[in-house]
Amino acid sequence: MFRTRLGRRTALGQAKGLEHRFLKVARERLAKGSGVILAVSGGVDSAVLLHLFTKWRRLLGVELAVAHIHHGETSSRQKKYRDRARDFVRRLASTSGVQW
Repeated sequence: MFRTRLGRRTALGQAKGLEHRFLKVARERLAKGSGVILAVSGGVDSAVLLHLFTKWRRLLGVELAVAHIHHGETSSRQKKYRDRARDFVRRLASTSGVQW
């Protein structure tokens, strides 16, 4: 559940507002039957975008696919972080029923 200083109701209202804005813009810019490739980093913003597209793809009439770029390794620590991000995105796509 969303939590903010303003309280649960305000946060839920903001979430609904986000969905409304998403649908408005998506309907204006995407033709039914379009293919959409979502670049998903594994961060919150791109995960929310994937969630919104997954939730509303039938209404929008779009086909979805997920793309993720693994930037290689410069150190073992960075490689582990990037490997975890890739694996997370792969799981998100799989559980959302979206082509990876």
